[in-house]
Formats: sequence, C-alpha cells, structure tokens
Amino acid sequence: MLIFQHEPCEGLGYLDTFLAERRIEHHIVHLHKGESVPDTLTDISGMVFLGSSHSVNDGLDWIEDELALIRKASQADLPVLGICFGGQLISKALGGEVSKARTMQAGWFEVTATKQAETILGNTMADSFTVFEWHGDMFSLPEGATPLFYGNCVKYQGFLHSRCLALQFHPEFTRNKIEKCLSRNPALKRSISTCVQNSDEMLKDLNERLDRLHAVAKALFAWWLEQAQDSNRRQAETRQERTNHRK
Repeated sequence: MLIFQHEPCEGLGYLDTFLAERRIEHHIVHLHKGESVPDTLTDISGMVFLGSSHSVNDGLDWIEDELALIRKASQADLPVLGICFGGQLISKALGGEVSKARTMQAGWFEVTATKQAETILGNTMADSFTVFEWHGDMFSLPEGATPLFYGNCVKYQGFLHSRCLALQFHPEFTRNKIEKCLSRNPALKRSISTCVQNSDEMLKDLNERLDRLHAVAKALFAWWLEQAQDSNRRQAETRQERTNHRK
C-alpha cells in the first residue's frame, strides 16, 4: 500500500493508528521531501492521497503525475482513497471539476449519508454525523460517481467511483493536527463566517468529538481496506497462476 504525503503537517493522523492496529504494511511517499510519484502500479494493492495546502489546479509536475497515476489505478480497478486534496485529485483525474468554494470551510460540520452510502457501507454509518473540515476548494462528481455524503457549506462531501473513494472532510484528523492548523491561522481566534468556526468552537469538547469522528473514520477505512486486501489477493493469485504456467 502506498500513501502519498504532500506536506509535513498533513500526516496520517488516525489512519496511522488504524493501520498499526491491523499490522498493515505501507510505504509513505514523501512528496514534500522531493520523492517522486511512481509511474507503475506493480505490487501496489491500494493508494491513499492525503491533504495539501495546494490546489489540484496548480499545474505542478507532481500533481500531474498523481492525476495520471489515479487514472491508471481506476482503469486497473485498484482501490484509491483520497482525503480532502486527495479527494479533489480523484475527482479531477476521473473527469470532475475542482473549483474554489464560495467560502473556506473550517471546523466541525454535519454531513448526511445518502441511501447509496447505506447500501455500499452497510449499517456501519449513521444517517448523519459531524466531521472536521478544512478546505478552500471543492470537487464535483465525475460522470458515473455514486454520491455518498452531502453537506451544507459545500454540497459534495464524498463519492465512490469504481474502487476510488473520495472524501472532502478529514476523518483522519487528531488533536495535534487541529492544533497545528490553528497555530498557522491565528485569525481564527474570532468567528469569521457560518462556514468558518473560531478556534474556541473547534476545540470545544474536542476529545468527545474526535472519538465520534474516529468511529466514522474506522468504518470508512475498514471498508476501503477490505477493497485493498481483495486487490492484494487477486494480485497474489495472478502471480501464482503465472508461476504455475511457467512450470
């Protein structure tokens, strides 16, 4: 499994805990350290694309390389998980549009699950739940995508396209990640708009909110991991068939 990290402060967060508890091997591609995006999917069972302060429309070489890799993964039916910037990458790679939201969205907001989400994810998700948001761009649904979650400030909060799961919100955020975001944005000590909470509101009842957020993350990550493990099994079967054929 490959995980693409774009900035030092945009690490795995709760995803690291989730993978460690299940002893899932993974390799992190540190793009902020100058590491390159691979151009092949060989021996990759799944890919995760994390957040970034960049826009997917910035036209940077590494962004174009990631878009190309996601297209290859989709064509190969390889599971991909995108969070915030990562979800926007998936949208653009598969024909959707990424544009500036009418306002930045930052803080805790309710999202609603669609009927399709219930069908795909089963009874692991509530009809609505509160998530943490931190983004200035938004994505559209690519043709053929299944909407999973809706929000108010930004409508599309998640979709599934083949085995590509795109999320606009941050299920992986932890106290440390939230505090880092706030430390870089001192203006958030005061309320800015209905879609941007002040720091006091973001930190209110934080432990309880994070527990609920990580329950959502656990359900989403578990479903996606099952797809990746299925991909890994299929790859192993293919390799075995090739070995048997050569004998």
